[in-house]
Order: sequence, then C-alpha cells, then structure tokens
Amino acid sequence: MRRRLATLFVDIAGSTRLVVRHPPETMLGVVQCFAALVTDIALRHRGRVKDFEGDGVLLYFESAVDAADAALAIHAALDRERCEAGCGGGPGAPVRMSLTLGDVAVGAVGPKAHPALALVGPSVNLGARLLRVVPPGGIAASAEVVAALGTAPAIEQDIARREMSECVRDYIDQLPADYRTVVVLSELEELPDREIAEVLAISLEAAKIRLHRARARLRQMLEQGCDVSRDERNELTCEPRPDDVSSTD
Repeated sequence: MRRRLATLFVDIAGSTRLVVRHPPETMLGVVQCFAALVTDIALRHRGRVKDFEGDGVLLYFESAVDAADAALAIHAALDRERCEAGCGGGPGAPVRMSLTLGDVAVGAVGPKAHPALALVGPSVNLGARLLRVVPPGGIAASAEVVAALGTAPAIEQDIARREMSECVRDYIDQLPADYRTVVVLSELEELPDREIAEVLAISLEAAKIRLHRARARLRQMLEQGCDVSRDERNELTCEPRPDDVSSTD
C-alpha cells in the first residue's frame, strides 16, 4: 500500500563516544529515557513509531506539520531534560534529526509469527542520508517538508537536486565530513549561505569559504573519476570512467 507520509529520524549524536566513556547500564538508561521521551511526544502529535534502531527512532506521520511540531517539541524537551534524570544523573543525550516527506510503500515483512513494518521510498532513504551530516542538536528538513509548511522555493528545483545522478552522490559521500555537510545543505537542501552558517554555528564568511573549498574538492574528484556533463534539465550528471581507461604509454 502506498501512502504519503512524513518520516522523522531521531538519533543520539556521539553515542559511540558515550558508550566508551560510561558503563553499559548508564547508557541503557540514556537510551530508555530517550526512547520514552521521543515516543511520548510523537504520540501526542499523532505520530507512530516505525521501530527503534540502536540508539535511534524512526517515526512517521500523516501530516508534515505534525512531524515538524514533534521534531521541535523533541528538541525543546531534550534541551530541558537531556535525559539525565532518566539515567541516574548520567550523560545528556544530544540528538540530530532529519525530516522528509514523500510517497512511501508500507507493508509487513518477516515471518507471520513476528511481522515487522517496512517503509520503503526515496524520502525514507533521503532522511537516512541527511541524518549522517546533521550536526548534534540540528534538524534537517527536505524541501518537500518546507513546501508543505508553506515556505518552500520551487519544488521542481529540489526534485532536480535530489535526482542528481547516483555517481555524483557517491562522490559527495566520499568528501570529508565538514565538506560533505556544507555540500548537502547547499546542493540538496538548497539552504542559503547565511542559514548554512547558522546551522553549522560558524560565521557567514567561514561558511562561504568552506562551501567554496568543498565544491572545488568535489569538482576535482568528479573530473578525475568520471565524465561530467549537464542534461537537458541542467541537472549535473556523470558517467564513471572504466577502471582500465588510462594512459597506454
């Protein structure tokens, strides 16, 4: 069954570092508090829990407005409570979130005795990708979500961005973390430089310099590994060069 759903990934940032520095029982308390807090807020905003994945939660909503409200409520609640009381005075749990909207195939997977729910669609994959580059405490929203909230630029521009060839996306994933983040925020999320600076908590000038260097690095990687061109929609595409194409000296 296909449905149009908003999906919200909520993930504890820096969990590996916390696991190394604190006893397992303490971290279990953090995760339990985190899961309970996130679930309670999601249910209050008419959301549902798809599943708990390690130290993260995947939620889904019929309404992008409800999903955005839930994300902001989760952010505010963790700013207040940080899950410290829930784990006996242990470490706080800063989170990162990604919010997307799109058509999703919904169905059961697994054996009949223990079925699980599957959500399959480009928007879910985009949410997982965005989550990897969101800084701790940050929330990334796709342009579809922004459009649903009434403040989006042309949706067609975002579609073109996210339909960027897989080859280009693979090279973006290979960028160093700082460069990958600014490229995703600029090219996929289409944030202006000033908003990128705010998300990354750096100066506007630093954001511009980082984005310029990131684009230069990406261009260099593309030129070395594939033939770059633009299609009839002015969409950046590339064709990987065969590994055996080289000098025949």
